[in-house]
Parts: sequence; C-alpha cells; structure tokens
Amino acid sequence: MCYRLARIIFAFFFFSFELQAAGATANNSWIDSQTGRHVIRISNEAFATLPYFTANIFTPDGGSMVYVSGRGLHLASLETFRTSLLVPVRNDELHCIEVGRVTGRVFYLSKSPGGSEVALRSVDPRSGAVVLHARLPGHYRIESINADETLAAGIREEPDPQRKPPSPNATKGELLYERVNAKIPMALFTVDLKSGAVRVIHESTDWLSHPQFSPADPEMLMYSHEGPWHQVDRIWTIRADGSGRRLVHHRTAPMEIAGHEFWSANGRAIHYDWQRPKAESFYLASFRLAESSRDAVVLTRQQWSIHFNASTDPALFVGDGADKDQVARSASSAGIFLYRLRAGDTQIFTEKLVDLSAHDYRLEPNARLTPDRQWAVFRSNLFGIPAVFAVRVDKKIPEGIAVRSTATFAREMQAERRKILMME
Repeated sequence: MCYRLARIIFAFFFFSFELQAAGATANNSWIDSQTGRHVIRISNEAFATLPYFTANIFTPDGGSMVYVSGRGLHLASLETFRTSLLVPVRNDELHCIEVGRVTGRVFYLSKSPGGSEVALRSVDPRSGAVVLHARLPGHYRIESINADETLAAGIREEPDPQRKPPSPNATKGELLYERVNAKIPMALFTVDLKSGAVRVIHESTDWLSHPQFSPADPEMLMYSHEGPWHQVDRIWTIRADGSGRRLVHHRTAPMEIAGHEFWSANGRAIHYDWQRPKAESFYLASFRLAESSRDAVVLTRQQWSIHFNASTDPALFVGDGADKDQVARSASSAGIFLYRLRAGDTQIFTEKLVDLSAHDYRLEPNARLTPDRQWAVFRSNLFGIPAVFAVRVDKKIPEGIAVRSTATFAREMQAERRKILMME
C-alpha cells in the first residue's frame, strides 16, 4: 500500500511537471477541427483557474492577463502567451480579486494561518512591488475593486457558533432553501484602499453576494440577493456611500428568474440571464441605468450559456455554453460561443469557437473576450484537471499547427492522466 501511495504521489508530481513543460510540446496548441479555430493552453501549471467571470483579469494596456494556480498568481502575455509567476503561494491561501483598471495592479486576498484574518494586497505586474491595503477579520470577503482604484467592496457574514449546520444529506436545491431561509445577518461594505478604513453601506438578513463595481463609475456598485432564483429578486444597485439602492429586475411571473448579472464594458448597462419561465423561455437582457429601461434578445435553448460576458464592442458577447444537465437541457451546447447582436434585431447570431463536449461542466468555464476581441479566454478540465485556455475568435491559422478534434484529443489526454495516476 505504501508503495502504491508513493507511486501516486510520484505520478502527481510527474503530471504537474508535464504540464509545466508543455509549452515546448504540440499539446499546447491545436486547431479545433469542428470550428477551425486556434486553441492554446495558456497555463503551464497543474490546477490553474480564473477568477469569477465578472472579475477584470486584463491589464489596462490590454497586453496581459492574470490567472491563479496551485503555485500562486500568474501573469500571461496576450501576444506571446508566455507566463510568469507574480505572487507565490506560501503558507496562506491566495484569492485573486481582479486587476485594477487604472494602474494595472493585481488585487488579491491572503489568509493568515488558521483563517482568523485576511490581508488585502496588490502587486505591480511590472515591478513585482506588493502593497498592503488592509487587514480584516477572517469572515470579511473582498470581491471587487472600483473603477479608479480607491475602494474595494465585499460581503461580511456574521459568524455564529450556535448556528445549525447545513443538513448533511441535503441536495444542492435543498441547501439553497435552507440558507436563504436562515436569515443570517450580513453586510455589504467598502474598504478605503489608501487608509484601510471599512465602511458598512448596507445590512440585511437577505443572502447578499457578488458585489461588482461599475467599470466606469467608481461610486456605483451592483450586488445580488442569492437563493433559489425563482424566489428572489436578485439584481440590485447601490451607491458606494449606501444611498440610492435600486432593484434592477422585479419578477412578475411564476418561475421567472434573472441572474448571472454583469456590467457592460462602458458601465451604462447591466446584462443578465432572464428566463420567463425558468427552463422554457430564454433571453439575454440589458438594463440601461440612465433610462431605467430594459431590452432583451431571444435565445434558443441551444444558444443559452451558463454565463455570458460583454466585450469592448457593445454588440459582441461571449458565452461558456452548457451541457445537457444544465437548465436548458441542451445536448449540443457544450462549447465557447461568440454572440453578435444586429441593430434592430431581437434575435442573436451565435458561433461556436471551440468544442467542449469533453469538458465536465461541474467546472464552469467563465469565458471572457480579450480587450482587442481577438481571443476568448476560459478555464477547462479538458485534460483532466483545471487549466486556462484561449481560443482565437477569427479563423486565422498559424503555420505548423495540427488540426485535431478537441473532444478526441481531450479524451486521449484524460486517459493518459488516468494511466499515470492510477497505473492503468
């Protein structure tokens, strides 16, 4: 048994080394035979991932992006896809928040041993210089940085050792009902990035989540009421001083849902997944803040994605698709998709960029378009463990790149990994 355990440990490190060395192999780049697009694996480390789909991961010059692996926080060039380690993980957990839109500093949280405290820091991607912005209690969670890099926003959930733990055998749906009905005291707060001062701007026993600062207005914040989507009015905005709280979408029909909200690139609109009723009618909705009005385009079941994301072109979106077990129940929607809006049209044109039929959607790809709209960046377990990939939007094909079925290639890599780890 000890021998087998030693083999497994050796195999794990061997596979990690294989990933780190993959930049010199053909396994890092191929042409998807189904879509004709160039696909690149960006991360060379094992267990690489991206921040949540709403987080900005790109530097202001559009030349680089960040991602996280088991080794730490990484910077990748969007021209060469060469990567470098910005912040190594030591004894504390590292959580990447997002990239500042002015300075390009990368903001992140790290936990103290035991988790009693979190530190909010940022690193300069050019010099590597690290700045400590604040130390906070361990139950404070930072999730967004505002447009001029003066404030961070987060959620505080009050700890209670007497609170009844979640039911051990409950389904995911049952756990959602338990949590939303628990009425746990929570607060939405900001942190002054210069002084470290904390300001509570909204307190509630509703389940608060996903604060997102506007990419343009440093005083505008969006957040959500979490829970079963057909029971909650989810999407809200509030000013950074706590004033002007407003509901973005009010449900008016049974089983209507609105969620996975995100900002337009110019901050003038909030986009979201709207279903009325759930799993039957699908829309990509846009709420224009200045006019307090909503537009929506119709999606077919096959066009629906778990997450959508905006680009610097207001008529261009990206989506991370879905498998047959997601709400749309489509067997042909596993992929990264490009969505184009045409003026005056209520429909949307969709094009698949890469086949993800070999991807396990329990890991959501969280796709986004690069600032120049040349690449869609996403995370995937195509090769058996999480990694970060990019797929080219157009069909420009470099010389010497092999054409492969992504699904077949992925299953071959998964089988090789199982063979290494399990000694099949």
